[in-house]
Amino acid sequence: MIEKFRTWSVIIGLTLFSPLPVSLPFVWLAQGEVHDKQSAVLKAAEQPALFYLIVLFFYCDGLIWAHLCLTAAFRRFRLMSRR
Repeated sequence: MIEKFRTWSVIIGLTLFSPLPVSLPFVWLAQGEVHDKQSAVLKAAEQPALFYLIVLFFYCDGLIWAHLCLTAAFRRFRLMSRR
């Protein structure tokens, strides 16, 4: 029973986490700036090429993390159903 609970918590956690790294660059695009804890570090109006390059990099990185999370969740789900 505990193993099924752990398995389902991993599946739900990974599935809920996977859209987060993909959605953050879209927030940056909508705001037009990348924020640090204190203030805006990089603005699209000041350095557009660097801004869009960084947003594209983090978007691709987010897609990789989402793919890894969903693959791990589905693999765990398939292993659970074989038992």
